[in-house]
Amino acid sequence: MCDRDLEELRDDYSDSMGRWSLDGPVSLHTYVKIYTDWANFYLERSPRHKRLIQDLQQDIQDGVLLADIVEAVTNERLRDIKTKPKNAAQMVSVNPYND
Repeated sequence: MCDRDLEELRDDYSDSMGRWSLDGPVSLHTYVKIYTDWANFYLERSPRHKRLIQDLQQDIQDGVLLADIVEAVTNERLRDIKTKPKNAAQMVSVNPYND
């Protein structure tokens, strides 16, 4: 993430958090919101990925959106991703090093 991207995120949180600081206690809800916004930041800019995170825990459960986030951030395509997994084995198969 470049400095400009970080500044945009800081500006977004200045309204909701009052002052940008990681020195004080931060709630789990705040961490989830920060990660969700960070991931959506990259997903919005990716031409291949149209889905955004609405509910972090629910949306990354099958691994498909998580793989989309990895691809959007790294700008590399992951192999062997099941876009509609049918069982648990397919859901956890998010390994970019499968041969």
